Formats: sequence, structure tokens, C-alpha cells
Amino acid sequence: MGKKRDDEELIRDGDSCVVYTANSELEAEIIEDALREESIPVMIVSNEDGALDGVFRQQRGWGQVVVLEKDRARAEAIIADLEEELREQAEAAEVDEDEGFEGPEDDEEDEDK
Repeated sequence: MGKKRDDEELIRDGDSCVVYTANSELEAEIIEDALREESIPVMIVSNEDGALDGVFRQQRGWGQVVVLEKDRARAEAIIADLEEELREQAEAAEVDEDEGFEGPEDDEEDEDK
């Protein structure tokens, strides 16, 4: 039996809680990987329904990240750290965009001056 299936059975049988509502499958997978790296059993519960084609996504998000209640504080701390890291990366990318790109043509103009 795989780790993911073991985690899901453990969570279904135990006292579980939602620690995060993901806006996309990718976001859920990133958080799932981060929690598994820290040996926290995790299960992703998708809100996707093919028949409704994402109608409720704005109200309920893409899905929930579920862990055991005993791991709640650790999971929330890991998710908060991950969110902060991603926020810092996004801010750094905005700064790089503002500074612009100096290509080879710009270098030649500077040398002519």
C-alpha cells in the first residue's frame, strides 16, 4: 500500500481537521508535498465536480488540505512559512520587473555616450 493511501486511511479513521483551502490543484499539491516532507499525514479533498464544472470554486475553493488534529499546529506553521516564502518570491519578482531588462542593445548605447 502506498504512502498516500496509508495517510488517507489514517486521516479517515482519526480525528481530522481542515488546515487549508487551496485555490488550485497545484497549490494543494505543493502544500501536500511540504507536509509529507515533514512526515505529517495529509489528505487532499477536492471540491471539483465534473458535472458542475467549477461552479462552486469561488465559494469553496478548489479543495481542502486535511490533517490529523494532533498535527494541526505543526501543519499550520509549515503552511504559514510556505506562504511567507512564496510572498517574498513574488515581491522579489516584482522588483526585478520594475528594474527592467538591460539587453545587448542597451549596452551598446551606453558605450556610445
